[in-house]
Amino acid sequence: MSDLMTTTAISNTVILSDEQLAIARFVDEGLGNILVRARAGTGKTFLCRQCAPLMRGRIAYVVFGKKNAAEAQDKFAADGTKVDIGTFHSFGFRAIRKAYKGVKIEGTGPGNAGFKKFERIVEKLEVPSYLMGFVQKAMSLGMQSGFGISDVAPLNDPQAWLDLVAHHNLAEEIGEDNVALRLHGQQKLVQDGCRYAAKAIKLSIQMAHEVISFDDMIYIPLVLNLAIDQYDWVIGDEFQDSNAVRRLFAQRMMKTHGRGMFVGDDRQAIMGFTGADNDALDIVTRRFDCTVFPMTVTRRCSQAVVKIAQNLVPDYRAHANNAAGAVIECTEEEFGAFTFVPGDDAVICRNTAPLVKVAYSLISRGVPAHVEGKEIGKGLIALINRWKSIRTITALTDKLNDYRDNEVAKLTAAKKERAAEAVADKVETIFSIMATLPTHATVDTLRADIEALFQNTPDGHRSPTVT
Repeated sequence: MSDLMTTTAISNTVILSDEQLAIARFVDEGLGNILVRARAGTGKTFLCRQCAPLMRGRIAYVVFGKKNAAEAQDKFAADGTKVDIGTFHSFGFRAIRKAYKGVKIEGTGPGNAGFKKFERIVEKLEVPSYLMGFVQKAMSLGMQSGFGISDVAPLNDPQAWLDLVAHHNLAEEIGEDNVALRLHGQQKLVQDGCRYAAKAIKLSIQMAHEVISFDDMIYIPLVLNLAIDQYDWVIGDEFQDSNAVRRLFAQRMMKTHGRGMFVGDDRQAIMGFTGADNDALDIVTRRFDCTVFPMTVTRRCSQAVVKIAQNLVPDYRAHANNAAGAVIECTEEEFGAFTFVPGDDAVICRNTAPLVKVAYSLISRGVPAHVEGKEIGKGLIALINRWKSIRTITALTDKLNDYRDNEVAKLTAAKKERAAEAVADKVETIFSIMATLPTHATVDTLRADIEALFQNTPDGHRSPTVT
């Protein structure tokens, strides 16, 4: 949870760029809300730290993830600035605990409820087993999209649910090898699943006084209009990944005449799976009537890297003092001959399949490696589990080929090229792992290998070899 810290004045020795100084001046002298479009390495957190002492009244700094919150605690504590720091979930949980003194978090850990909330919900609603995966994801995304919250979206709007399913390609959560699909067709099962998801959200609200899930921590205070702590200033970091409920939560955290400072980079959005909008920063600008400021000068990347990045982000600039650096083109064979140091080196790629090949190549050379992202592995296993009756790699290969061809064609026709690319990459990743297995390996072996390969680096450890 959030801590409070003592305040001191901003240091006179701090040197701000012209862009940062313009923002600080608006914080100090201006009125209204601020949207900062800050490119990678341009000093987003540094800017927030320097602006905080200029803010009058009570300040909240909202970040994504406990790790980021802990890091921010240390940095603001070193500055001596009084700021209430936390994630949206921690601020929401605080509101829930004030309203419901005996509420527990789901799960079997010490002090928890002793059960998973979704499991209790599907048991009460008698959700068919072939719809459980679909209903769980649709319920989560429905809550993150604000379905049921009066000033966001109605809970029982069939078209809104179908749009949600189409946007997130949720129909793939319905396994193909079940009799119900053959009897009724996919459209009927999707409609049934959406109705169950709406009922599940309603039941989750009714159970909120007893047990809450992770999604509940933001959703429940909003849908039940619980008392949320309010502030004169709300600073929102990484707001390119905001969704409907996070934006509404930030609004309710602001006092009547409070101000907001929202920082993010629309070229770094990665949280689409949580219902984040592709145009989140544009939505924030309109919703909060923000004055927009740029931050384009990076101190993180070399001149050579920035020059390449400018092909995608034309306004990106390197600070004059940045190292010259180098961008080297090499063949796959030359790349394979590089010497990697575990814990010091990382390989970064926009697609997963190439990383899997590199990881196995390193492992075969005795270099410890894993692919960063446990959630990626879970997604691959979920795709494999579409065909629960399949036991052999050969049969699964045929299913995956058909799935890829059909989904890519459908998504391409709908002009969803990025989604089509993601589907193709997911299937190619599975094929890459299959290629390392013995001839007579089973699908169970494949699942085990995926779980072993995709991991998260524990906090406090150095970077993995492949990420």
